[in-house]
Amino acid sequence: MQEIIEQIHSVEGRFEIAVTGGGTSAISKLLAAPGASRSLLNAVVPYSDSALSNYLGTTPAQACSEQTARMLATRAFHNARELDQSTVIGVGATAALQTDRARRGEDRIFVAVQTSTASRVYLLALDKNQSRIGQEECCADLIIRLIASSLGIPVSGVPSPLHEQTATDEWRNLMTGESLLTGNKDYKALFSGAFNPPHEGHFTIRQFAEQKLKTEVAFEISAFNVDKPPLDYIDIQQRQFWLNDGPLVFTRAATFLEKSGLFPGATFVIGVDTLVRIDDAKYYAGSEIARAAAIETFRQRGHKFLVFGRLSNGEFQSLATAEICDELRLLCIEVSEQEFRLDVSSSAIRDY
Repeated sequence: MQEIIEQIHSVEGRFEIAVTGGGTSAISKLLAAPGASRSLLNAVVPYSDSALSNYLGTTPAQACSEQTARMLATRAFHNARELDQSTVIGVGATAALQTDRARRGEDRIFVAVQTSTASRVYLLALDKNQSRIGQEECCADLIIRLIASSLGIPVSGVPSPLHEQTATDEWRNLMTGESLLTGNKDYKALFSGAFNPPHEGHFTIRQFAEQKLKTEVAFEISAFNVDKPPLDYIDIQQRQFWLNDGPLVFTRAATFLEKSGLFPGATFVIGVDTLVRIDDAKYYAGSEIARAAAIETFRQRGHKFLVFGRLSNGEFQSLATAEICDELRLLCIEVSEQEFRLDVSSSAIRDY
């Protein structure tokens, strides 16, 4: 293992690693070898639930899961790119080792690796009869071998990925910031969302919006949502598969102000909950002045917001009941409850 670590520190490529639950000794092994500063940009151990949520920017449904490992790796990749614009890798690992608490499921580790060209995630089931120290050693060994493999170093003992997705040129350019969106069509109306997963309501809303606006409506998904972790290539491919019956564009626009710069004059199809967030100074670094300036920019660029109502806490909320400023309300087109109502949400489907 020492020889593999020395090779990691000697080849081109740098990485950030985020580990929770088990496998943290991989970090100390990497740091103990000479030359670690040439390859390791940062190492993070978000061990508690709150620390994990803070690092990811969201609370994962389950700490030890494929999705959490991928979110860790994607976050680590983008952090690494902020530190170094050369060849970088994000590594995320989450493990469930022997514990003194009752736990359902097997002892296991998920390790994800994010590069500019591919997303990969691996699963290793751990022997429950092995000591916690022994399991930890297996986790650290796997993490180090996967880092080496991702840097092009030939190593044995690397399992086949549980899931992997290679990027198209468009996706890679989006991930690295070389482009701000996929495709180059000048869309006149966009339905923005995470669509995780899309459901009947999304497709019905788009169809209704096209009839009301008398123009094509494209689905728009930001790979960098202000309230959610960045997407990886597995996420992007999944959304593209789910939404393959209509126009779809991926962007780097995390806010509607950024979307405005990409699609001047477009009408944005949104739910009333999204409208309230657009009016919330929290999303403008807490500045009421910045919020007002953004709304004025929407007006100057000719934007409109087609607003659909939504069931929230047992009550149907609509544009008429939304507490927003008058300047933003003037830019809105209401879809009343009588015109359209369909009580379904992606979060409810995920929780089912």
